Amino acid sequence: MTHAARTLRRPVAANTYADAAVVLFDGTPMFASKQVMREQYGKLFTDSPHLQLTVASRMEAGDFVVDEEHVTGVRFEGLPTEMTALSIYRVADGKIARLMLLF
Repeated sequence: MTHAARTLRRPVAANTYADAAVVLFDGTPMFASKQVMREQYGKLFTDSPHLQLTVASRMEAGDFVVDEEHVTGVRFEGLPTEMTALSIYRVADGKIARLMLLF
């Protein structure tokens, strides 16, 4: 298991992300700052008490980790309640530096 993959095994929290982390949805930045990220993820977790994510497959290459994720129980405006997502992580210095979400 690469260092990047070990980083992703920790529980996801704001401190898992680098201070200047970039999170993209279909190529578009999702959050203006780490504080906005905390607020949006907080709302998602509060509004989705049955949220579950299963990593169906994982591929690792250097600082990159690509996950195929199956997500259920989503309650967030504009998102389906169930989806399959592709998450592409770049890890630097033990933190997520970049995340691209595709679903």
